[in-house]
Amino acid sequence: MTSRKPPLALRASVIAVHGALAVFASVGIAHAADDPAVAELTKPTNNVEIGVIYVDEGSAKFGEYNGLDDKGARLNANVDIRGGAGYERDSGSTQRWRIFGNNLGTNARSLGGEYSHQGSYRIRFDYDELERNFSDTYRSLWRGVGTTTLVLPAGYPAASARTGTAGLANWNNVQTPFATGTTGQGPGVLIPALSQQADIGTIRKKLGLGGEVNLTDKLSVSLNARQERKDGTKLTGMAFGGFRGALLAEPIDSETTIAEAQMRYTFSKDAQVGVGYNVSRYRNSVDTFTAENPFANNVTINNRIMGNGAPDNTMHQWTLDGSWRFMPTLKLVVAGSRSTMKQDEPFYYQSVAGWSVPGAASNSRETQTNLVARLTANPMKDLDINAAYKLDHRDNRSPIRTYVVGVQGDNTATPSAGTTFSNVPLNRKQQTLSLDGRYNIAPAQSVTAGYEHIRIERTADSRNHPTSDELSNPFASARADEDVFKLGYRHAFSDAVTGQVTYQHGRRKAHDYEEPTVNAPGSSANVGFFSEVPGFRQFFLNDRNRDKLRATVDVQASEQVFLQAGVDYIEDRFPAAYGVKKTGSQAFNLDGTYTASEKLSFNGFVSYETAKTRVENYQIPVARVATNPAPTTPHAAGTCAPYSNAAALPTDYLTDSCRQYSYQQGDNVWTVGLGAKSTQFLGGKLTLTADVSYSRAKTNIDFTGGTYYSNGVSQNVYVLAQNMPAITSTMTDFRLGAVYSFSKQSAVKFGWQHRRLRSSDPQFDLFGITAVQAYIGPGMTSPNYSVNAVSVTYVHSFR
Repeated sequence: MTSRKPPLALRASVIAVHGALAVFASVGIAHAADDPAVAELTKPTNNVEIGVIYVDEGSAKFGEYNGLDDKGARLNANVDIRGGAGYERDSGSTQRWRIFGNNLGTNARSLGGEYSHQGSYRIRFDYDELERNFSDTYRSLWRGVGTTTLVLPAGYPAASARTGTAGLANWNNVQTPFATGTTGQGPGVLIPALSQQADIGTIRKKLGLGGEVNLTDKLSVSLNARQERKDGTKLTGMAFGGFRGALLAEPIDSETTIAEAQMRYTFSKDAQVGVGYNVSRYRNSVDTFTAENPFANNVTINNRIMGNGAPDNTMHQWTLDGSWRFMPTLKLVVAGSRSTMKQDEPFYYQSVAGWSVPGAASNSRETQTNLVARLTANPMKDLDINAAYKLDHRDNRSPIRTYVVGVQGDNTATPSAGTTFSNVPLNRKQQTLSLDGRYNIAPAQSVTAGYEHIRIERTADSRNHPTSDELSNPFASARADEDVFKLGYRHAFSDAVTGQVTYQHGRRKAHDYEEPTVNAPGSSANVGFFSEVPGFRQFFLNDRNRDKLRATVDVQASEQVFLQAGVDYIEDRFPAAYGVKKTGSQAFNLDGTYTASEKLSFNGFVSYETAKTRVENYQIPVARVATNPAPTTPHAAGTCAPYSNAAALPTDYLTDSCRQYSYQQGDNVWTVGLGAKSTQFLGGKLTLTADVSYSRAKTNIDFTGGTYYSNGVSQNVYVLAQNMPAITSTMTDFRLGAVYSFSKQSAVKFGWQHRRLRSSDPQFDLFGITAVQAYIGPGMTSPNYSVNAVSVTYVHSFR
């Protein structure tokens, strides 16, 4: 969010506060305390609010984070009460306390309190909940959603009937996985009928306790602890062997405990230092979860697949920070931390003959070192200079071991020892050196300039694998350097108009990038993998040129009208022939306020955001031989015709333009909004507010080019790429509010919100329960709702 110049109506309140402070200083405490503005500062207003919220339709998406997902009425309350002798006039005490709570009647509630003696100590506690309702349209074929054991329902074919040509579910025949079986009813009908609706979501509950104490006027200590519990379900894609899979409800049951201690010593107003210790402990009660295999019968592993929950882990961290002002114009700030993380969760797997897993756990270890040092200087009037160094170093110290795992573990075949590999601990070190400055060339003008150098180094701890370069050096490029240049200009053209513009240009160079080596025709090793594409580079390791531009302008058109506009532009370009070629985004915003009078004001905004990504690809065929037939229609004729041989392709598979294809993703979002506030009715006792906003988002994924696909009979058919269906969403949000004040102490608040969402997403809408071969879909639909929420609350205010 950009900062904005406050309208005159706000400035008037600031002037009133300054005036109250002036009165306080000139006439003394006794008289100043009678002034309402001073009273607001010295003894704040307490508020207790209680009421009812009614929602006319249940919707998980509408209530995704606000706790209003269910239809019906619920009590709700907000409270903010402060007290203590420190607020009493002439008491001489520093004692103060506060109790606060928000949305106490919903599953988005928070509650807290604190007690303090100003300048001596402070203790506090806080509790909050956050429920996330992900979906209420998910359908599960399995029973036991929310538990660690998912089983197929009664009525589903027995395990012995799920394989073979005569089985009810002929899953092994990829061409006709939903063929009607011997009973006359195919899974295409059976699975939807046996599926049940299940809610998917989580609820997080967090409890915190902490405090600070000043042992002396120079030494302070703080202790804080919090515990967070998370329960519920999330969707996880699980493979059942081969190309078979489903989205399953993974249970969530975890606990995170964090404790922090810090000691700070102030040598003087120009020097201070702090040292701290933090420990984080994560425990997941879901070690494994299993699901009965609906596709095959594998007695060896009890016809079940197994998934693992996130492993338990622990982190210890030491922190050190300090600042030192050498002279009035020179200051150094340093902050660093050293973290040690470990994970000793036991291995959980379905053991079969031929598998070899060394040790009972991975015994993973990692250290993280972070350092930031910043030097600020004012060597001359109107000139500010900043120099900074930043280090982020991850050192993976996990032991290297050799694992032997089976293949075809979830199919009907008996698993066998088929793959041997050693884990490769990966390390990353990033250093950033920056220098920037600002110079005021005139009272209303300033320029900024900066330079930043970033070096990223990637290394791997691995054994010597003379036959596998990938294991000994898993990075295509182990080092990259980036230089960023920055320029900026700010100008206050007048008291009413201020503008600024900043520009950045960055160039990243990847050193010694290893281009992939394409296997000769006839070779089957790694055929079809992306590493086989000449000129392909992974975008996060690739060279990159980046341009960023940002401009804003603030206009106080009159005492009543304030406007602000801004433009943001960013573009990344990657010079590699294939892979990500270009990404970028643009954003425009215009917002403003109109103060018609002290009792009537309006506000409005409009924003537009767009983002694009372009990727170039090349498809290398799986089947390649040294001698191939010519196409039925030569490419020189400008057509991509079928090849007459289904088992082979021509020798120009690395230069064939018909194998090039690309896609471009574009995102566009429009948002507009209007608001109004009036206090001019019933002598100022009635305050009315109205807000409306509308947003429309659309994502297009467009393809060009194509590739070849063997029809298995006589030729390789050319398949022209097609665009994906657009992803769209439109949301309208309309709110009305009214506050009627019976007195300064009591009021009634009315609120009405209408929100309407219409969306379309092919990842949900095109895949039903059994819409794709060998895939049991979740049956979810894109969220669409129209919900009204009405609230009535009573507010009591007092001091």
